[in-house]
Amino acid sequence: MLLKKSLRKFHAIKIASFFAVTSLGLPLAGHATTFSEMPEAQSGIVTGTQSIFGVAWLDYDNDGFQDLITGGIPNFLFHNEQNGSFSVTPSVRLSFAVPKPDAIAVGDYNGDGFDDVFMVGVGGLMLLKNNNGDGSFSELPAVSSGIDEINARSAAFGDIDNDGDLDLYISNYTQASCDPLSLYINNGNTAVAQGETRFTRFASNNQTGCAWQVSLSDYDKDGDLDIFIVNDIFFGNSDIPKTELWHNNLMETGSLSFVPRAQELSMSGITAGMGIAPGDFDNNGFMDYYFTDLGAGTLSLNNSQGFSSSYLENSIDGVGGASNEVGFSRPAGWGTVAIDVDNDGWQDIFRVNQFSTPSGLKSVFMKNMQAAGFVLQDESITGLLADDYASVATADFDNDGDQDLILQGHNGSPGKSTLFRNDTNNANRALKIRLQGALPNHRAIGAKVLMKLNDGSQRYHEIISGSSHGATNAFPFTFGLGSTALPENIRVEWPRGCSTSHTGIDISKALVLNESDCTLSITSMTPSASVGSIMRIEGANLSSVSQVLFNTLPAQNILVDTAGGFVLAMVPPGASSGRVFLQGANGETLRSPVHFIVQ
Repeated sequence: MLLKKSLRKFHAIKIASFFAVTSLGLPLAGHATTFSEMPEAQSGIVTGTQSIFGVAWLDYDNDGFQDLITGGIPNFLFHNEQNGSFSVTPSVRLSFAVPKPDAIAVGDYNGDGFDDVFMVGVGGLMLLKNNNGDGSFSELPAVSSGIDEINARSAAFGDIDNDGDLDLYISNYTQASCDPLSLYINNGNTAVAQGETRFTRFASNNQTGCAWQVSLSDYDKDGDLDIFIVNDIFFGNSDIPKTELWHNNLMETGSLSFVPRAQELSMSGITAGMGIAPGDFDNNGFMDYYFTDLGAGTLSLNNSQGFSSSYLENSIDGVGGASNEVGFSRPAGWGTVAIDVDNDGWQDIFRVNQFSTPSGLKSVFMKNMQAAGFVLQDESITGLLADDYASVATADFDNDGDQDLILQGHNGSPGKSTLFRNDTNNANRALKIRLQGALPNHRAIGAKVLMKLNDGSQRYHEIISGSSHGATNAFPFTFGLGSTALPENIRVEWPRGCSTSHTGIDISKALVLNESDCTLSITSMTPSASVGSIMRIEGANLSSVSQVLFNTLPAQNILVDTAGGFVLAMVPPGASSGRVFLQGANGETLRSPVHFIVQ
């Protein structure tokens, strides 16, 4: 493919210590980024009397193409016709009766293999829709769901207690007050069959926030999902942290509890937080997090021990200044996504803005130029000539190997939903990956994927439901490869603790990886033992186990049952309480499902 070259206007962005400051000047050749706005007559994406906030990608019929839900009056469910356009089925559309939802989260809460939908809105407007698998949806009433919220603003699905099914986190907020934040634990199909509600509010949750967005992500890669809260304190409430990270103690203690760690880990706060974009922006194998705000927003880079956070000075409006400067003289950032628009292997940042500003910037595309820093690309060149939008979500809707965008919502009426197709043309290649998780979590929400390439570089991605601003991105994802590099190995850490390794990767087609490739399983294990004593691990297919690790320390000796029913391991000196890991054939690793106590 030919490289598109054109003169572009850039502004410098100063970002955290990893990134240098880029001077003004001409862009590097081969970095042209072009999107095409898809008119309604071409895309089939229509808008009702008003479009607002919530938007989500999902594959509700499991045909391999991303469908779309947009919030408004009315809400629309669009079916991907696999030809670059979408259609609306009226009987399906009318079943989504929450007017103007603030957020839409997608997750298979009942484990039947089909994407379900949760919509939230202020005033107790909530709707949990079960995908019936035949193209229709049915409502799960509040009396059956167990969910009871008044001022819900956003939601996210994730297996936060590591029992296999998807739990639900809901943030609440009104401008008049900050509200409790609610974690709902999924009781599972067996409990529901016995008359229990689907979800039960986690009684020990003591979190409060003015939260426009929540996202569940395993920032420290310890095997449990942590909670990111994006607070808006523009209207006061100075006693609430600007941004909060609730660390999940499940792996450390064996029980579900949370501690605030944003300040301890140097995750800088923001004043008018509206959205979050998780992504590995520096390709170090750990998730980073970009937060929108008034002005340029904040990027927190994860160095595995903590965060290096920087306000993006001298960027979007030429004003710069500290992150606590407020006022609508600067763009108010809302929804945002991490997106490698040109498949060069580096995650860029796109965000939408609300409210008119002197700069006139309705959207912001910040190109990741690696060591040269992030630069702002002129919207007249990118084609992302946006209006006042509230949210954005990304998916490769046409399965052509690059990420497209849906922009959603408007500060006024009637608003609109707009599809932007990525038409970037260069020599870069990409690998599209779809994870097939084991039921009940068939989208493998919470899975972590690390790809090593033959040029020594790496890519990292985590499957997340709930980010941006009231949005859900597509679960299939794309790794940009650049123009010459090829993947050597892909390692997937599945949500239930198994890790698989994959080589011999064909980049000419989408790669589907299955959790069913996991063979090791643990059914029981000795709950506690002292150093030098023997612990017994029982399960299936354990004959291939070659090593047992206590956290990171290898067992002194192991004995493997040739029939695969059990493994005996001697607790090594220096071992501490935590998880036990089994290493098997073909690079497979299995984390114990329960906590082990060293006496």
